[in-house]
Amino acid sequence: MKSEISRKTLKNGLRLLHIKNKENKLWVEINFKVGAENETADISGISHYLEHVICEGSQEYSGDKIRDEMKKLDGDFNASTSLKRTSYFFRIQRKHFEKSLEMLSSIIQNPLIDENQVAKEKSIILNEMMQRKDHGHCEIDLLLLQGLFEKHPLANDIIGNEDTIQNMTPQKLRGHYEKYYAPNNALITVTGNIEDPTEIIEKYFTFQPKQIPKDDFLAPAQIKQKLIQKKGDTKTTYLSIGFQTAPTTHQDSNVLAVIEKILEHGKEINLMDEVRHKRALTYSIWTTNRSYKETGFFSIQMTTEKEKVPEASKAILEQLKKLETITTKEVENAKKKEIKDRNRQMRMPITLHNLLINCELFNYWKEYENRKENIECITAEDVQRVAKQYFTENYTQAIIEQGEKTSEPKEEC
Repeated sequence: MKSEISRKTLKNGLRLLHIKNKENKLWVEINFKVGAENETADISGISHYLEHVICEGSQEYSGDKIRDEMKKLDGDFNASTSLKRTSYFFRIQRKHFEKSLEMLSSIIQNPLIDENQVAKEKSIILNEMMQRKDHGHCEIDLLLLQGLFEKHPLANDIIGNEDTIQNMTPQKLRGHYEKYYAPNNALITVTGNIEDPTEIIEKYFTFQPKQIPKDDFLAPAQIKQKLIQKKGDTKTTYLSIGFQTAPTTHQDSNVLAVIEKILEHGKEINLMDEVRHKRALTYSIWTTNRSYKETGFFSIQMTTEKEKVPEASKAILEQLKKLETITTKEVENAKKKEIKDRNRQMRMPITLHNLLINCELFNYWKEYENRKENIECITAEDVQRVAKQYFTENYTQAIIEQGEKTSEPKEEC
């Protein structure tokens, strides 16, 4: 589906991203540039906690009232917190656009943040924390990031820890809100079949700009080879091997995207073929290639049996080593798949919506505009060089062993 993209900054500093297409159900979202990366140890999880409380509404629109309205209007309301942003979004029929703005602007500009809401959400977040620990894939992700980035803010846990959640107060949450929730630290995005929404957004979002703390994060220190392992209440063992890589604005992040396609779909090099079909070491194995403003990481994760971990690790590292002698034919096939996937993303309204939010919030427009050219120019020599540069002996291996849970991970160098 073709989309028309327009960008502007409103009078109060609020940025507006309008993605016009033929969808009659609109996606209306406001993002604030604040997340777990902006937190110190004593307030770990505060961005996520504040998101929960804000979703419980304002004096005019309580959380219950919003949820009731969504049922009547056949819409959806939700929110999320990541390392770098906090978002609140409505999925709503076009005819109810103004109503969604009225509700969204009310909770964003006048949240209650009172004792009752904070106490209520505390028990919910603690339950969410316990539930997450039952899922090995969530725990292994956090364990890997803590190994890769050590004390860097990128290793911060989005949900926080039990101590910080138990000690959270309305005063702390209000302070965090006052610090980061301002129009000049926000982006509102409207995707769907609607004309320029500037006037109506300015009608409802009248909060005023303020000075926002400048959190410039340096790249994390390079690590040495590290093994982190702990036991968990899981029926299988989770293994993850991760490497520090390149930031979003570096061309090597595109080369790593091609490498991901090689490992997933290659004929000469293929993780699934080698680790599952030939060696029977796993049922599922997957790759993650993620980049941020300051750095990135590339990981291979799988489930296995604990006695098979050494062989599985060896098999993964052998496949990565093969990239240093990759053929041009294999690289060209992977490039075609990556370009095809990127083109498909442009035709999917919600995928495009999320992609362009990051472009606008973190100034990745150059990377977006050159997305095809950045892949087309990659050569086999580029893949060989990047594999040698990043897939070195300085990696983190994270393991959650099946068995009885232990409270603290064991770390070895």
